Amino acid sequence: MIELRASRGPLAYKCPASLVETEIKAISDGDEEARLGEGVHAILADLIRDGNADRLGLLLGQGEGRYGVEADDMEPLVRNGWKIWRSIEHEYPGPQCEVTFERSAWGLRVVGHPDLFGGVVETLGLIDWKSGRLEDDWETQLRLYAWLLFGNFSVVNLVIASVILLRSMERIKYVWTREEIDAWFERFAERIKQTTSYNPGRHCAWCPRRITCPGKNALVRESLANAMEHKTLAANLATMDGKQLNQVRVQMKIVEEVAGQLLDFINDEIQARGGLVPVDEHSELVMREIVTKKLNYPLSKDVLRRYLSPFQIDDCVSIAKSKVEAELKATVYTGEKYKLVAQVMQELKECGALVDHGVQRRVELHIIPQQLGVKK
Repeated sequence: MIELRASRGPLAYKCPASLVETEIKAISDGDEEARLGEGVHAILADLIRDGNADRLGLLLGQGEGRYGVEADDMEPLVRNGWKIWRSIEHEYPGPQCEVTFERSAWGLRVVGHPDLFGGVVETLGLIDWKSGRLEDDWETQLRLYAWLLFGNFSVVNLVIASVILLRSMERIKYVWTREEIDAWFERFAERIKQTTSYNPGRHCAWCPRRITCPGKNALVRESLANAMEHKTLAANLATMDGKQLNQVRVQMKIVEEVAGQLLDFINDEIQARGGLVPVDEHSELVMREIVTKKLNYPLSKDVLRRYLSPFQIDDCVSIAKSKVEAELKATVYTGEKYKLVAQVMQELKECGALVDHGVQRRVELHIIPQQLGVKK
């Protein structure tokens, strides 16, 4: 029987071979984004159980120590979640958080714990909080939660599942009957039993098997081969549709990742050899330290005034916004930091002191949500 966590369902559905156990696993449990999500979920669960937002500061402080994530990073996401919860809590009578369920069928044992569920008689609602910037397929995960609820509550015939995107404060709803989910699960189970089926792609980044996976290695080889034909690819970009552009983009990101990792290994090897490795009789690889410098403005003013006008000095001096935010946060207790920073930045914006400073452009794959929509 195949064991499956509901949270891993989307990856298993996209690539059944990801379920194959391997001796060498990629470790990602310490990822900061994952720890941030754990902290946000735990604090929201505590707030909802207790119903008292006055404990937010205390919970953030505890979460900071427990999950190793800055309280200031968790606070805006928790506040967004709490605000949304207060507006929809009437839809979830008798809410329960982080309850673990398990169910077995079709050669598959599924274990999972919805972030929250509640309801009456034949209808249950469930919520899955999403704190990440780029989430994987969430519908498969929610279908598995629905399947677990149907299996553990025989009187329930309808599940209304909601994904709450905490960064954008969007809600996506799905409505499923028991018959729909049972039929879907049969197809799902048959698919993920095909553990010799590889389907490499963007989701490989979350796979514990990615280091030794033949499918991922084949994708790397294909990506490197396409990179060798970069002139042809560049010439054809104008004729590609969005799907083709994204495919090329994903492959080149893989090349960039592999090249970056290999360069890091080379640097480590040079460092291990004492920071100097002969290449030939005319050259050598040398590990150098590059020290950047900055001016201490209070100490430099007298010297600068002898050569520059006050207007020129003002034009040279800038205040680091991140540094100001850090200093502001240090002046108040946890739970008030985010509010103080927002207030000060608003005042600076109103007086014209907070201005745009350059523009950075980057392309991301954005999953388009249906805001407050219902999808069956």
